[in-house]
Amino acid sequence: MTDAVVSQVVERVAAIIEDRIRYEVNLVRGVDEELLDLSDKLKTIKNVLDDAESRGVKEKSVKGWLKKLENTAYEMDDILDEWNYELLKRETEASAKSKQKIGCSPCLCFKKVSIGVRRDTGKKIESVKAKLDQIFQEKDVYKFDPNSQPRADFVKPQSISMIDKKVYGSDIKMKKNEIVSKLMLDAANIQILSIVGTGGLGKTTLAQLIFNDPQFGEDWLKIWVCVSDPFVEAVVARDIVNSVGEKTIPPDANQLELALQKLRESVSGKKFLLV
Repeated sequence: MTDAVVSQVVERVAAIIEDRIRYEVNLVRGVDEELLDLSDKLKTIKNVLDDAESRGVKEKSVKGWLKKLENTAYEMDDILDEWNYELLKRETEASAKSKQKIGCSPCLCFKKVSIGVRRDTGKKIESVKAKLDQIFQEKDVYKFDPNSQPRADFVKPQSISMIDKKVYGSDIKMKKNEIVSKLMLDAANIQILSIVGTGGLGKTTLAQLIFNDPQFGEDWLKIWVCVSDPFVEAVVARDIVNSVGEKTIPPDANQLELALQKLRESVSGKKFLLV
């Protein structure tokens, strides 16, 4: 599990660095160096994760080290989610104003994101890097073997829309009501909301509460799709179409264009909630 999270963060950080180099656009001063250092450290740590996760089964100290690494990787992934959300938000706003669908790569949208958001993202990245620096130093204490044989692939259980437990706490219920109200207030327009946070914080439970809120009645098309890591766009689009049920796509059909055409036909003119 930790290996998958680290790999995902490494790939996403590498994509941002590649875009920055290609288009010569800075996130904020100094952050590109922070990202490069963070990416290098994650790659080094990734080389010893097979041994670390094997030893973590019996050694509590190694298990604790892995948990810190996993939480830090999730935190970095959430920061990147927030950043991508800001980019998508700016792109959507620009499209609405021009009444045209305008494409925008993450790097080309950098300048559209406010200086405050860029500075805030930079500070968060610096904070995560400080945590990773400590984890990186602690790695040497355990003398992990980079040549250790990989463990059996971990298959992450798929989430479902049904809530199978009693949910306590007023905070999560208040947050649910706040999000549902926001969605209902502007239901005629497409809205994209991100739920971010470290592992175990309750993101899935919050999404389940929203999905099962009675305000999303029979006039709403509700779709819940669990996305694998790594994911294939065509497969995700196909799963969404098949979950709607009106137009299905064969399981072996992985053509993105076909999947997107069917997806457009399935949701066009309807109120839908997609998680």
